[in-house]
Amino acid sequence: MLSNRTLAGVLTVALLLTAVSLPGQTLEFRGNPGRPVTGNYSVSAPVEITRTVTIRHRQAATDYTLTVSPGSSIRSAQHQQGSASLEYQILDAATGQPLSDSYRINGSFPASGNQWQVREYDLVFRLLPGQLPMAGRYEDSPVLELYIGTQDTGQLADDSIINLRIDMDEVIDMQITPAGSGYGSGSTFYELNFENLLPHTAQQVDLGVLANTPYNVLVQSQNAANLRESISGDTVAYRFRFDGSPVDLASGTPVTAAASLAPTGSNGRTHTLQLEILPYTELPAAGTYQDEINITIEAP
Repeated sequence: MLSNRTLAGVLTVALLLTAVSLPGQTLEFRGNPGRPVTGNYSVSAPVEITRTVTIRHRQAATDYTLTVSPGSSIRSAQHQQGSASLEYQILDAATGQPLSDSYRINGSFPASGNQWQVREYDLVFRLLPGQLPMAGRYEDSPVLELYIGTQDTGQLADDSIINLRIDMDEVIDMQITPAGSGYGSGSTFYELNFENLLPHTAQQVDLGVLANTPYNVLVQSQNAANLRESISGDTVAYRFRFDGSPVDLASGTPVTAAASLAPTGSNGRTHTLQLEILPYTELPAAGTYQDEINITIEAP
């Protein structure tokens, strides 16, 4: 029986907008500064949060360009207290293309006198899947830029700091799998069957762990490292090994099998669990022998 925690995280995005007026015309962002956007992080699928950006213009006709600086298509939010990072993109929702030096949003306004004209663009903040960053807060501050004309030849009309904050919760998950299977192919319950209980008979399974924080492994045997026959009460002792090292389960209480193991990364980590039948002096009674081993993964 395994104990695990839910995989979850929170993505928060805020836009702080500032306006600039240019002689002969006004081209600027308009919006609701500071309105938060949240979503649940998933290891297996991207998180996509949409934010609408509004541009308004009046007076002389103009072409314009909307882009984000710096211009990399894949961006990194940095951990507040370490060197870890979390990758994301800012996409043009209309095309699915990431805003970058090689892709910008272009448009135009006709002349309008003092009448305001409005354009709206949906931007998608996409947290890339397949990452398992360490727990904590990640931040980045890309700048949304609006140019009269093109970015290369035009004049900056307005800009907006995108305050990106990603709060990543602790993630601890585990599975029991057949030996050699690794994380991602098991469940939190596994029945290990011995065809016979001859001394030195051994079987093993894998414990797959996914964690973005250091973790401890605790193991407890319900029958204090014995297989027990329910009718006769006879027992057969066994030795438990974690990654090849023996762990004494004779107390029947939780025992630390490993402490302060490093985070696993997005592919998880596999630990080997082995049970070996110990020699006995008297032949145990015929019957079905059982024990239940509880494994708990916890943050230190």
